[in-house]
Amino acid sequence: MFPFHTWLPDAHTDAPTAGSVILAAVLLKMGTYGFIRFSLPILPDATKASVWWVVGLSLIGIVYGASSRWPRKTGNGWSPTRA
Repeated sequence: MFPFHTWLPDAHTDAPTAGSVILAAVLLKMGTYGFIRFSLPILPDATKASVWWVVGLSLIGIVYGASSRWPRKTGNGWSPTRA
């Protein structure tokens, strides 16, 4: 939900194809599935009450994650945000 994973685009570009596929297809979906799978049955009323907070924070995370990948202006031109 909150973008603690700003390393993720670098991991996708640096990983071999098979590693990137596994990362995208399996591991990224497991967090969402686990959150939904365990929060709904255990706390259904709390899940319904907090759904808009989760949506709002997720949208903030999407915007922050996308903006953290924009190139920045340096002294000798544009450079990517990767070190």
